[in-house]
Amino acid sequence: MTAGIRLTLAVTLAGLFLHVETPPATAADWPQSGGPEANGTSPETGWNTDWSARPPKRLWKAEVGKGYGAPAVVDGRVYVLAEAEQPPVHTMLRCLDADTGKVLWTSKPLLGKAWQASVGTPAVDSSRAFVFGTGGFLHCVDARGGQVLWKRVLRNSRDPAWPNTPYTVPPLLYRDWVLLNMGFLLAVGKTDGKVEWAGRPERCRLQRGAGGMPQVLQWNGSPFVAAPNAEGIFVYRVPGGGEVAHLTGPSFRKSKTTLAHGDRLIAKRGPQTIGCFRLQGTRLVSVWSGDDLVMDRWVLVAGHLYGVDRDRGELKCAAFDTGRLAWSERVIESRARGPHIDGLIAAGDHLLLTLSDDSLLLVKASPSGYQEGETRRSGET
Repeated sequence: MTAGIRLTLAVTLAGLFLHVETPPATAADWPQSGGPEANGTSPETGWNTDWSARPPKRLWKAEVGKGYGAPAVVDGRVYVLAEAEQPPVHTMLRCLDADTGKVLWTSKPLLGKAWQASVGTPAVDSSRAFVFGTGGFLHCVDARGGQVLWKRVLRNSRDPAWPNTPYTVPPLLYRDWVLLNMGFLLAVGKTDGKVEWAGRPERCRLQRGAGGMPQVLQWNGSPFVAAPNAEGIFVYRVPGGGEVAHLTGPSFRKSKTTLAHGDRLIAKRGPQTIGCFRLQGTRLVSVWSGDDLVMDRWVLVAGHLYGVDRDRGELKCAAFDTGRLAWSERVIESRARGPHIDGLIAAGDHLLLTLSDDSLLLVKASPSGYQEGETRRSGET
């Protein structure tokens, strides 16, 4: 997209919450890519799912500049990275009021080469926003006023493409750290930007189109972090960064989408297959492999995976424990013939699909079969 960043997801969700069935105590935040747990799931409850009786209404629309990232929403504010409106070309962080769309502040230029740097999604806690981009530049910005609190330049010393490596994998906020996938896992302190621990740079590398957001696994009561890169998927000890397990080889190269749940990890294993693996000490053991489960991204709801095949325009459901396909439904024309599926999130027992024509599709998350709700275009009442 070149005309401007879509705020469709954040704005429309805010519109949905205007019509709640039981008023929630507080609206759930979406502080980083993939939501609070980076798994594509919102903890929001009590929101309107009867679009026929109470269709969602657009609250506002804001032009914020060019970009390819997604917004973060925290404490009633929307944070989005976008290219500056006038030359020289730089990427800035903008903060908007989630109720009105009013721009509250715009940071000073943070990153150059906006076509690369502005593809990222900021990660925000209650007081700080973190921006990571090309060249390994990591900025910590005051979430209330937009001032830069600290800046670090991080690099993979084994990466021959530095400083032009397109570090576009969003950061993950976990405990007191900002976790970064630079082709290896690196943990930076939130308060001062100090590198506290890291994996082994010589074991990993990052290429354009490779690498994904880190995911937190649990085994034997301890946390571990999985991070995919151009060579495969690597699991690190937390804290410390010691490598404990990996999946490498042609099937796992550029497997940038993963989903962790407990001691299990869902990952692509080749272009036409996904698989489930269990962390057992120093090994990732295969649980199942689904040859008919072509999915680009997925969410977990009540023991079932729901994923999209963007090329075919299909939504699929499979059992998390076995990988057995429950159903598959084409919800839109194939990607080559028209609009395609941009995003997928889960909230309660429903799925929200964002489409490239600014539409939202509401689907009941049920293993018994595809149950489409309503489709609404941005601004439609």
